[in-house]
Amino acid sequence: MAGTTKKSAPGDQACPGQAGVQWGGDERRFAVEGFTSAGLVLPWVTALILTFWPRRQDRLSPLIAMLGAMATALCVSAGLDSRAASGAMTQLAMPAGSWILDGLSAMFGLLTAWVHLGVTIFAWRYLPPAQAAARSTRREASLYAFLQVFAGSMLAMVSSGGLIQLYFFWELTGLASFLLIGYWHQRPEARDGAMTSLVMTTAGGLAMLLGFL
Repeated sequence: MAGTTKKSAPGDQACPGQAGVQWGGDERRFAVEGFTSAGLVLPWVTALILTFWPRRQDRLSPLIAMLGAMATALCVSAGLDSRAASGAMTQLAMPAGSWILDGLSAMFGLLTAWVHLGVTIFAWRYLPPAQAAARSTRREASLYAFLQVFAGSMLAMVSSGGLIQLYFFWELTGLASFLLIGYWHQRPEARDGAMTSLVMTTAGGLAMLLGFL
């Protein structure tokens, strides 16, 4: 009817900073699910690649790790932006479990992803001379794979949709810490530190599990 103004639905508003671009509810949810799913999966894919990376190409493992960490951080950041645009809690149903993305999990996921990238870059500069000083012949790809497992477990833990799922990934972070600390297992102090870390995280996990029950 002439002179009638049609109100826009909340899902039809343009996102801030994207003049002229209309985001519907379905588009927002698709962006959140896509970027968040990629951020959760990428560390595990990168860890798998590094696990089977050939020893003769070990010098390229830092590049693989940094590319994986960068892609993870960008996907988590993009998922956070999309979630902010949607303005609601998002629940993802994936074969590996149920995942919840809200403001708190997005904040911790963002922190985890970018710190992981920083640690990977630090390891790239630190590891070669440290390997030489320790006279170690271990593959560098192993350390980067452990880093990816730790980051993947942390991201999964902060976005877990259930208590048992959260406990499982807590234990995986403890296992990854054990492997990282004990990377130079020929050193007694590395073995002792790794065992101490494993005992402490396992004890904390059991206390958490008792609290759940």
